[in-house]
Amino acid sequence: MISWTTQYSVNIKEIDSQHNAIVAVINELAEFIDKGGEREVIGTIIRKLISIAGFHFATEEKYFVLFKYEEAEVHIKLHRAMTARLEDFRRDFFENGKDVTAELSNFTMVWLADHVLNQDKKYVKCFSEHGLK
Repeated sequence: MISWTTQYSVNIKEIDSQHNAIVAVINELAEFIDKGGEREVIGTIIRKLISIAGFHFATEEKYFVLFKYEEAEVHIKLHRAMTARLEDFRRDFFENGKDVTAELSNFTMVWLADHVLNQDKKYVKCFSEHGLK
């Protein structure tokens, strides 16, 4: 389980809220691994991750364009890679019947730490200079 701490905050309410939603779904996955449950739960979690991540990435990318963020191209490539990887998990689970639970959990935990703590922190100055709070 991941506990939201201020280290994950980018001090932008809208984006922090989205990061919290992603953490909540990652924690759902951790709880499933810990307690078990029906296979359909993993399918629901995968769908939620794809949906929330897509919405979150669109939000960030909107601001990249609006504020002419210098590192937008690199950051967007990371979004595309994450989206593609989530789609791989979706395909493996729904179309190939593969158990992706442990791999998905590991991937999302590493991704969250890297993306929020390393990548998202880079745009904070740009966003805040444009008045986003």
